[in-house]
Amino acid sequence: MSENAPVKIHGIRLIPALCRCQRGAAAVEFVLIAPLLITMLLGICFFGIAANQYLLLSNAAAQGAQALGNALGLSTPYTTASNAVIAAAPTLTLTSTNMTMTVGSSPCTKDSSCPLVAGQVATVQLTYPCNLLVISSCQLSTESAAVIQ
Repeated sequence: MSENAPVKIHGIRLIPALCRCQRGAAAVEFVLIAPLLITMLLGICFFGIAANQYLLLSNAAAQGAQALGNALGLSTPYTTASNAVIAAAPTLTLTSTNMTMTVGSSPCTKDSSCPLVAGQVATVQLTYPCNLLVISSCQLSTESAAVIQ
């Protein structure tokens, strides 16, 4: 028997039969590709969550800056702007958000320390930790400004 001759068992040639058999090929291909596809799907989901959180945070900063810009004559400008930020981002955990408000170059940390003067720029800066399972130290930051009227 030559080395290249097919092996016969009970009259069945094994080598050509194994080469032509396609049973289970799709399952093997799926097992090889599935981890890559699942990783890509999870990455898309996590990126979508982070993008949604960033959009909410940006909108909240814009609403806070607008409220602070329109608070001239109010006795509670800081509280008004803080409430606007909270109302604009109801799904974010705002207790972990770092919020900084400034009027001109002066920090606004409470109602009595917000020197509102028409024409100055009111700025709201927000920083939020994005809670992704894959990236442990992700920070989302945004800033919005409005002219006090």
